Amino acid sequence: MSPRDDVQVLVTTTNVTEEALAIMADTGVRIATAPYTEPREDRLLRRAGRGSELAPAQLSAELRQALQEAEIIFSSDLPSDLPTLAPRLKWGQYQGAGIDQFGAGSGTGIWESDITITTIGGFNARAIAEFVLGLMLLRSRRFDGYLDAQARRMWQRLPGGSLEGQTVGVVGLGRIGTETARLCKGFGMQVVANRRRAAGVPPPNVDRIFDRGGLEEMLPLCDFVVLCAPMTPETHRMFGKREFGLMKPTSMFINVARGPLVDEDALVEALRDGSIGGAGLDVFDEEPLSAENRLWEVPNLIVTPHASAAITGYPLQAATEFAENLRRYVAGEPLMNIVDRSRGY
Repeated sequence: MSPRDDVQVLVTTTNVTEEALAIMADTGVRIATAPYTEPREDRLLRRAGRGSELAPAQLSAELRQALQEAEIIFSSDLPSDLPTLAPRLKWGQYQGAGIDQFGAGSGTGIWESDITITTIGGFNARAIAEFVLGLMLLRSRRFDGYLDAQARRMWQRLPGGSLEGQTVGVVGLGRIGTETARLCKGFGMQVVANRRRAAGVPPPNVDRIFDRGGLEEMLPLCDFVVLCAPMTPETHRMFGKREFGLMKPTSMFINVARGPLVDEDALVEALRDGSIGGAGLDVFDEEPLSAENRLWEVPNLIVTPHASAAITGYPLQAATEFAENLRRYVAGEPLMNIVDRSRGY
């Protein structure tokens, strides 16, 4: 591959190591770094499509100059009106998987532009699927009860159940949902799944497939429901009082997708009145959760801090995947993980 030192890449993420930058530079492009991180409140407004309410960002002179020259940007946050700030920009690579904070109405302008958007692919799907299995095992084998008993120095056996033979419903069959189905099948579980379209034979490791309209038929079958769907206008608040009311009173609900897909008030009510048996949330409307948030004290709810993809070496793995896309870009080959704006992910 011939070097392309005329290609300027701007890295604005703050967790990229020197080793990761070297991997990117090995593709023959020029790498510039200028940090940009937005406050949590700004991210929430962008995700809600209210980016127009944000005041103009106070950008450093270094960042403004780098944006003017950038053809490619590798980022976790983007400032408002990016196409104006970066007139040469052709491609934006997001360091994560979901791009809801860059969508329509975010104010970044990238969604409404012709700039190509890519995300980090499925290398973390295994880690998230393992996280889901961990929550399922914690509940089925009563590890939460044992930890509580240990803290109280009590020798107490708790009857638990096996995952084998139980039914898991996977909502969303992207990389994470597909890997979750595969691991669950390895535990001898029945796997049913729900996705946008469900025509034809079920995919591997799925016993029965339902389309989006079939959710009400699927939910009563499930001992576990795992939400892995992308955040789009169509999936916003897709789980509420009606959906929780369709689930078994012994079932467990797990969300590793995005907080706004779930009506948290309805979930709290379902847990408190016993409509469902338990829940595990890794994502929330409010992130991070404030100390006053009621979710900390809801019975039978496991709260984790958006940590399902937090694996050792993630920044290096993300940079390695980005470097492969850089190699493709320089070689004129199709990029991986291009966002389909018509689908919203």
